[in-house]
Amino acid sequence: MWLLTITTLSVLAAPTYSHQHAGTWLLVFVVCALPMRIVLSTLLPPWFEAGAKRFRFPFVAWYIAIALTIPVCVIGLGWFQVAIGASKSEIAESLVTFSIPLVWISSDFLIDGSKSFFDACGVVLGNAFFYALAMFIAWRGTHMLLRRNRTTEIDIQRREPAEDDD
Repeated sequence: MWLLTITTLSVLAAPTYSHQHAGTWLLVFVVCALPMRIVLSTLLPPWFEAGAKRFRFPFVAWYIAIALTIPVCVIGLGWFQVAIGASKSEIAESLVTFSIPLVWISSDFLIDGSKSFFDACGVVLGNAFFYALAMFIAWRGTHMLLRRNRTTEIDIQRREPAEDDD
C-alpha cells in the first residue's frame, strides 16, 4: 500500500516541482503521505490476510523518531556554535550537513540562509526518510539474522508433576 501511495504522490509531485521552494514542495508531499495512505487503504480492499501478531518496529516509527530528533540536533548544534563564538559562515557550513543526502540528488535542497523555514523543514523531513530507511533496513536485517539462528522450542508432551502418596 505504501508503494501505491509513493507512486501516486510522485505522479502528483512531478508536474508541481518548484526550484525556488524545493523544500516546501517536499514538505507538502511528506505531510500528504500519511493521509493519502489512509484514503487509499479505505478505498482499496486489502489483498492479504492478517497474520499472527508479533512485535514489529515499523518504518513509520523510525521516520517519526528521526524526524523529531533532527531538529533537536540542529537547534542544539546551533546553540553550541553560538556559545563557542562561531562565525556566521561556520554556522552556515554546519547546516550543509543536514542537507545530506537530498543535496546529492539536487542542489535545490541545500539548506542555506536564502531558504525559508518551510523549505528547511521540508529538506529535514525528506532527509529523515533516507535516514529512517537505512535504520529500518539495518533493524530488519539484524532481526532476521538473529531469528535465523534461534532454536525453536517445541513442547510436544506436557508432563504432569507426580503426586506423592505420603
